[in-house]
Amino acid sequence: RGRVAPWGGERLFPMLNNRAAVAALRSYGEAIQAVRACGNATEHSYRLPLQHLLEHLGGRNVSVLNEPKQVACGAPDLAVERSGVTVGYVECKDVGIPLDQVEATEQLERYRHGLANLILTNHLEFRWYLDGQQREKVCLGHLDKRHDIRLNPDAFSGIHALFQNFFSAAPMVIGRSEELAQRMAAKARLLRDAMGHVLEQENGMGPLHDLWQVYRQVLITDLSEADFADLQAQTATYGLFAARCGHLTGAPFTRQSAVFTKTTPFL
Repeated sequence: RGRVAPWGGERLFPMLNNRAAVAALRSYGEAIQAVRACGNATEHSYRLPLQHLLEHLGGRNVSVLNEPKQVACGAPDLAVERSGVTVGYVECKDVGIPLDQVEATEQLERYRHGLANLILTNHLEFRWYLDGQQREKVCLGHLDKRHDIRLNPDAFSGIHALFQNFFSAAPMVIGRSEELAQRMAAKARLLRDAMGHVLEQENGMGPLHDLWQVYRQVLITDLSEADFADLQAQTATYGLFAARCGHLTGAPFTRQSAVFTKTTPFL
C-alpha cells in the first residue's frame, strides 16, 4: 500500500552510541514498515520483528517465546527469558490500536496486577509497567493519512532506554505486612479466576468438579462453583505462605517442596 521510507543512516540516531542497538532499531523500523506496506498484515505479522528487536537489545542470554503457555492471569503474547528464567512479558496489539483504550480493559487490569514486569505495545507506542504501575511510555511513530507508518527517529534513544529498564527490572522486595497482604490477595484473585475458567472448561466433568462435589458432601452443602473457586484459591495461597514460613532448609522453595513442609494436615 505504501512505500518503505529510507532510514538515511546512523545520523538519525544522534543519542545512541551503541552500534548494535542502532542496527537493531533500524532493522525493526524497516521491518514493520515493510509489513505494513504489504497491505494485508494482522497483529501477529509484526511480532517477529519485535521478537528480533528484543533479542538483539537484550543480549546473548535473552530469548523471546511467541505465544507462551498460559499463566494464571491469562496468555500474554511474548515471554522474555534470560538464561531460561522469565524476566517479563509483552502484550501486543495491532498497529493503530489506541493503548489508552487497551489500558482500560479487564485484560490489562489482570496483566498489570499479575505480571510484575510488562510491556504493552501496538508496535509503535511502548508502555512499560513495573509492579502494576506505568513507569515509562515512548512513541516510536504514527500512522499518516494514508495509514502508512511514519517513524520518529528522535524517539529511538527513549525506546532503547525503556527496554534496558525492562530487562534490568529487579523483583519487588516486600518489607511491610500490608504489602505482603496486598500481593497475596492479588495472587489469590488470579488463582480464583483461573480455577473459574477451568471449571467452565470441564463442563461438569473433571478433577476440579470432583473436588467441588466432595466439598459439598462433607463441608458446605450449598457451596456454589464461584464460592468453591474462591475458597480453594484462598486455601492454596495461605497454604503456600505457611509452607514458605516453615521452609527452613537451604534448598530452593518450590511447589513440590511445599507439599512436604510441615504445616497442618489440611493444608
